[in-house]
Amino acid sequence: MYKIIAFDFDGTPVDSVAFYLPVSFHGTGDVFASGCFAALVSGQKLPDALKTAVEFTLDAIRQTISEPDHIWYGVNFEKSIPKLLEVL
Repeated sequence: MYKIIAFDFDGTPVDSVAFYLPVSFHGTGDVFASGCFAALVSGQKLPDALKTAVEFTLDAIRQTISEPDHIWYGVNFEKSIPKLLEVL
């Protein structure tokens, strides 16, 4: 189980997102960070940006898993970009 917690500037937790997937792919941290940054720059508040980033990352993992010959060392985030753009 992974849990992402957003903290206010004074250290108070403001929101959290928990998820679990029984797979692992390299690059998901970069995908998450990019999705979160894009959401913040687009005007989303931090809790919403975290949720957007989690959904973007999970969708990229699901897209990767759905490919019959997916590889273990990278996540196919490109197919998830249109969904991310809709949210932004």
